[in-house]
Amino acid sequence: MLTKPQKTRLHLVLESLSRRGEFSNDEQSTLKRLSAGYEGELNFYTILKENLKVKPIQLFDLQIHVNGSECQIDALLIFENELIVCEVKNYQGDFIINNGDWFTLTNQEIRNPLHQLSRTKVLLQQYLKKHNLSFTVKEFIIFVHPEFHLYQAPLNTPIIFPPQINRFMNQLKNIPCKLHNKHKNLEKLLTTNHQSHSSHSILPDYNYTSLRKGIICKKCNGDMEEVGRKYSICLQCSSREEYDQAIKRNIKDFSCLFPDKKVNVKEVSDWLDHKTSSFRIRTHLSRKFTLVNSGRSSYYVFKDEENEE
Repeated sequence: MLTKPQKTRLHLVLESLSRRGEFSNDEQSTLKRLSAGYEGELNFYTILKENLKVKPIQLFDLQIHVNGSECQIDALLIFENELIVCEVKNYQGDFIINNGDWFTLTNQEIRNPLHQLSRTKVLLQQYLKKHNLSFTVKEFIIFVHPEFHLYQAPLNTPIIFPPQINRFMNQLKNIPCKLHNKHKNLEKLLTTNHQSHSSHSILPDYNYTSLRKGIICKKCNGDMEEVGRKYSICLQCSSREEYDQAIKRNIKDFSCLFPDKKVNVKEVSDWLDHKTSSFRIRTHLSRKFTLVNSGRSSYYVFKDEENEE
C-alpha cells in the first residue's frame, strides 16, 4: 500500500466505463488527464528505483486530512532528517508564465502548480507539528515528460525540469538516510491516516442494466470469445489473450464498478453475457480467487487483495 503509484477509484471507474458504457467528452478529458498523471508517477517511481541505492521510505499518492483540509502528495520521500515532497507533472508541450500565472502557448490558463505545492508543504508541516514530529520539509515539482518546456520560468523556484532529473537524483543520493523507529512510526502514522478517496472526486452516474456485458478486448474494446481451453480471441482485432487473464480483467471491471456486489458464479456469468460456461467460471474462481464460505451466500475475493491492507 502506497509503496507504488496506484490508480484512483475515479481513474479505474472511468477506464471500465470507457469499455462498457456511453462516454461524454468531459469524462474522456478526465480519463486522459488521470492516465497522463499516473504514467508520470510511474515514470518517476522507475527513476527513483533505478537511481537510489540508499532507499528512503517512499510513499505515493498519499492523502491525509489536516485541520479539515485535504493534503494530497504524489510522492513523499522520508530521509533521516528531511521529508522531500514531490509534485509530479507529466505535462507535454510548451508553457509560459506571465505575471505569476501559467498558460499554454495557446493561451489556456492552468492552475499554478507552485501554489499547489506551497499549500501541500504548509499542510504537511502542520501535520508534523500536531504529532510532535521534527523534520525539515523540502518541496519540488518534477516535470518528467521530455517534451515539456516552460518559458519565462523564474530562478530560485523548486522546479526540476526533465534535463535536471539526473542531477536531482545525485542530490538525493547525498542526503543522510539512516532510518530508525521514528521513521517507521511516521510511515505507519501516514499510511494509517491515508484516505483512499478524495471528496473532490465525483464518480459519474451509471447503472448495471445500461452497461455492455461480455468479455471485452483490452486493445480495441471488441467482443472476445473462447478459443479452445487456454485462449480468448477478439472478434474485431483478432488479438489473443490467455483465458484466465481475460476473465480476471473483466471481473476486475465488475468489482470496480459495483464494489457492493458479490463475485460469484451467477454474477460473473451474467456480467460476461453468458459467453463462457458456469463450470469454467467456477473453475477459474476456485483457482485464481479466494472463497469466502458463507453457505449459500458464498462468494470470492481477489487473492492479491488479501495483502493490500
